Amino acid sequence: MNLGISKALDYNLYTNQERANFVQQLFTPEVEQLARLHYTEDSTKKELEAAANYILYGKDPKSDKNFVQKKEVQIDTKHATWKRKEPESLDALLEDPMTDQTQFGEVKRTVYKKPKPTIDREKDKDIPGMQDLWIAIDKLATRVKELKDAKTLNLEYYKKNHMLIQLRKEQFALKDSVSETIQSHSSFMFQKHSFCYTSDTGYLRDNKTDYIYKKFKAEHYRSQFGEDWYNKQLKELELRANSIDDWEWVEVSENLVDFKNPNHVYNMLEMYGTLKENSFEDLNCDLKFLLWELEEYIEKANLSEARMWILIRKIDKATNERIAEELQEKFGLTYSANYISTIYKQMICDKIAKAAQLSYDEWVYKDQPEKFKVCSTCGTRYLRDLRNFIKKQNSKDGLSARCKNCDKRIRDEKKANKS
Repeated sequence: MNLGISKALDYNLYTNQERANFVQQLFTPEVEQLARLHYTEDSTKKELEAAANYILYGKDPKSDKNFVQKKEVQIDTKHATWKRKEPESLDALLEDPMTDQTQFGEVKRTVYKKPKPTIDREKDKDIPGMQDLWIAIDKLATRVKELKDAKTLNLEYYKKNHMLIQLRKEQFALKDSVSETIQSHSSFMFQKHSFCYTSDTGYLRDNKTDYIYKKFKAEHYRSQFGEDWYNKQLKELELRANSIDDWEWVEVSENLVDFKNPNHVYNMLEMYGTLKENSFEDLNCDLKFLLWELEEYIEKANLSEARMWILIRKIDKATNERIAEELQEKFGLTYSANYISTIYKQMICDKIAKAAQLSYDEWVYKDQPEKFKVCSTCGTRYLRDLRNFIKKQNSKDGLSARCKNCDKRIRDEKKANKS
């Protein structure tokens, strides 16, 4: 029996007392009567369990912890560990005839080869912009502590706490931005016939003229164009190196923003508001060009109205629960909070990254007209690729005459006319 309780729960309420009062209002006499009549049904049990968990996960205003965190109750979850078997002593296990002693081994600690990055205010004080960032962090941290000490856990507290976390993350971004990005391979200059490098992303520079001859990113296209193309690119680099007396292989830093990487897109969107605010009034700030490029790729991604709404609201730092309510009101879509997070992190960011990849490929082939094709409907010039045209076996190039955008628009018009 659908009592309508789980969908009516307001997760914006913070304390357990507020949630308990809210649930009490939901249990009208009619709802209680339905619950008694259908208490054996699984759907009713799930709704009652959701209401109970809703209250148990509410925070205590005094301790800022819920019943689960205070270990006053234990809720069975998918990853629960509290039901595990009680630990036994080694002597008891050895006395047990069913114990396989060969399973006992030396306990080894996990050794992390890559240490956790840290910020040292004494060593990192010379990094450009770092001290200004620390001033903002300290000021914000003081305000957050004041609100927490005063037990004023309101919207201001959560917004400032979230902003504090973002600023602390930017410390590491600033530190990475000044890390050494150019690694000279001059030591290999005498090995002219064995071209040496450690990265597929870089360029060859003539040290006498300081001229860059070729930018190279072969590994990215190795699977697409095959080993023959890859080996040809290496051969060209080797021939160029043999013709220069003093050259070096310069690797491009991995800390650069790559909009073709969905993770980079996600992190840029997470910091979009802060970057926009910092670069809005500064005419000499280069950040605006980075944001303009991101906005261009968002436009080229052709997101649906609902997904564009999710993107805008996530940039505004709206909660998933609030976005779910707005999607229901505006578009009639019923999404869970977890699914909205999945759409944003995986689907939307991935589509923007693919739009950036397509834009990059168009730039790579800009001097090869045969790589492009004009849509027969809208007349737009697109890269001759499955990302722009659907398959058609009867055509000369195996692609349809009209682009995907026109094809979708025509199909939507036909569908609307039929209905």
